[in-house]
Amino acid sequence: MNYSFIKQINASNQKEAVKLCQKYEAQNGIGLIDVSENPKWFEAGADLIEETPNELILIDVKCDERMGETGNVAVELIEISSLNRFIKKGWAYKNLHYIYYVDWKNKINYKLKLGQLLQETFAKSRYGFSAYHPQEKYFTLGVLVPVKELTSERAQLT
Repeated sequence: MNYSFIKQINASNQKEAVKLCQKYEAQNGIGLIDVSENPKWFEAGADLIEETPNELILIDVKCDERMGETGNVAVELIEISSLNRFIKKGWAYKNLHYIYYVDWKNKINYKLKLGQLLQETFAKSRYGFSAYHPQEKYFTLGVLVPVKELTSERAQLT
């Protein structure tokens, strides 16, 4: 299996995860707008938004194909590319309200308030991870947080 096929599958899973989260919230009376393919929202990192009378709630959906095996949320702290010499903050530091972290294998969504997730992430020592993105030639670095330690709403997605 070559990289582009894996990337295509992952993109497909990501799109499906966004749709499943949107559908779940709609069943609970929360109308979310899918902005995952709207370039206006790329910099913010938002996949879904909720417009309320008082604010715009920004949500990033993460689709993790390995979470069912590892039991961890991979919290991305930074991105590094030595070729382009850039270092930028990871999604953990975006101006988002929520991360919907989807355990793809088990179709479970963990609705994580970003500020609370950061507090729980830095509450104690953690194992780190690096993920290499060969097409774009950069690494993401972060920490692994056991999902059982997180305070979050959990929902089965169908």
